Amino acid sequence: LDDLKLQEAPVPSHVMKTGMLVKRGDSVKNWKSRCFVAYNKADNFKIDYHDGTSEAGKLKGTIHCAGYRAYEFNSDDIAEFGEAGIKLVPWSSRRRTWWIKCADEQERKEWMSVFENACYKARPPRDADECIASAFDTTLQKLRWHFWFWGYYGDAGSEDERLGEFILDLLDRNIINEIIGNIVEGPAKNMTVDLIRKTIGATVKGACSSAWISSATAVRSLSDSIKSSVKDLIGPVLDKQREFKAKIVKTISGTVDPFLADKGGSVLKPVLNVVFKPVTDCFVLVVKGFHSHMSNKLAGNEFSSARFDSALNQSDYQMDWWSGPLHKSYELAHRMYTSDLAAVASLFTGGISPYTVYCMVRDKLQIIAHRAVATFGSLAKSISE
Repeated sequence: LDDLKLQEAPVPSHVMKTGMLVKRGDSVKNWKSRCFVAYNKADNFKIDYHDGTSEAGKLKGTIHCAGYRAYEFNSDDIAEFGEAGIKLVPWSSRRRTWWIKCADEQERKEWMSVFENACYKARPPRDADECIASAFDTTLQKLRWHFWFWGYYGDAGSEDERLGEFILDLLDRNIINEIIGNIVEGPAKNMTVDLIRKTIGATVKGACSSAWISSATAVRSLSDSIKSSVKDLIGPVLDKQREFKAKIVKTISGTVDPFLADKGGSVLKPVLNVVFKPVTDCFVLVVKGFHSHMSNKLAGNEFSSARFDSALNQSDYQMDWWSGPLHKSYELAHRMYTSDLAAVASLFTGGISPYTVYCMVRDKLQIIAHRAVATFGSLAKSISE
């Protein structure tokens, strides 16, 4: 059976998409045409934009999509900017909103898929030392709770940026909001408030950046000895924790399994039909799309020995295209997200939304497609040898 399993694919490093887009400036609110380059998992799904008409032009900036959601322009946006487009909205109101226009409807659909993918998969920058990164995450969470900042908090930005966000939250609650509330209403109020927030924000973030660099450098020098001491102390505790977990699972299963056997069919079947049938259909369409695409390339002799590697890389690249060989599968997944899943959206809990399910499904579709391409290439090379 192992011979029938798809092989692991290498971490995708090819460029997802390139093209000319028009973006709105942050400080000067004008629109400029830039060459956008969307990178893959190997580069944490960053999106660069360049001057001129190609990526050879000067790099003007980079969009790191962690902590953002991609939306199409709503009716108010279209009324203001005159045409449809894409906006990247941050979780934090202190971060920049990106406004982007595309040449036509097809380009907008394809770039929307790219931005949604990047926003879902991109991870915030973390310290290279996992011990330091994890310690910071835990400490920041406990600090937020200690100062009564409850609820969901999404990580976005590096450690120093997140520390700055926390301090600004404290300043807003304890000082800044009161100062702003005492500003006399008038034409200049919004400009004054914006200036206050920007000045304090820049000061806090600059101080946090310097403090984090100094602290992380000091801790890094002691990292190995800390890890060794902690490992000796918590090893026995973790062993007991695993035993306790196994007992809990066994006890709960004895209670839950009979209930599911009795009520699961009648209660869950309508939900499963809405959620899992279209998901299954998506995976069937991936298989069909992959088979059709590779068959056509074989029939056209595109996998000749002289062209094999380039044709294989191109096929792997095309699996991520919205309008590529898996178009029907991606289209069905998106249709499921915008219509079918809405019928059971109220049943999702714990931060799971129809959008989250859609992103998870699309992610798995792409993983299977890339693994299929890698397996095809490996088997083809082994036969030729």
